Amino acid sequence: MTDGWNQNPQPGEPGQGPYGSQGPYARQGPYGQQGPYGQQGPFAPPPGYGPTGYGYGAPPPRRRNGRKILFIVLGVVLVLFAACGTGGYLLYRNQLKVNADKVNEFLGDMKQQDYSKAYDQLCGNDRAKGSVSDFSDAGWAARAANRGVRSFNIKSVRTNTTNGVVTRTAGGTVTLTNGTVLTKTFSLGKENGKLCVDTGYAELLNGA
Repeated sequence: MTDGWNQNPQPGEPGQGPYGSQGPYARQGPYGQQGPYGQQGPFAPPPGYGPTGYGYGAPPPRRRNGRKILFIVLGVVLVLFAACGTGGYLLYRNQLKVNADKVNEFLGDMKQQDYSKAYDQLCGNDRAKGSVSDFSDAGWAARAANRGVRSFNIKSVRTNTTNGVVTRTAGGTVTLTNGTVLTKTFSLGKENGKLCVDTGYAELLNGA
């Protein structure tokens, strides 16, 4: 017999057998021409997973945090510089204020006619010129001549260092009891860690 199941065709060969191309299990089944794993079948890989897709293509660009880190470092440096600059400026202003404070203290004693205390504000070489009594007498003489200290305004201050020598000054106006306004600059020294008045006060004595 030449037809029916007795022909026994070989698997994969054209014929009517159960595994032949024309049989019920032929590869042209309901899933497309190229089988269940072909490009047209239901299991074809989705777009993006091919040789040039995301999964196998070039890696995504890495985030560049170098610029961000640089900006952060620069910000910290600027803050530190600003803090140092502000601190240095405040220290400088504080030193200048000390100059003015010393002169204001001396002039305040002169205004209050506390000549003994004003004498103590002088530097050692100035005190060596005379006793506290001599200084007090000169102060009283200026007051009697209507040339005592009535008010003062000391705001101009300066500190310079030249060849290791520090020069400190404080200046402004001094108004006498007769209404005369003097523009004065006082130089300051430093003894035992304390400022002292060195020059600029002579015009306030003796009524001259």
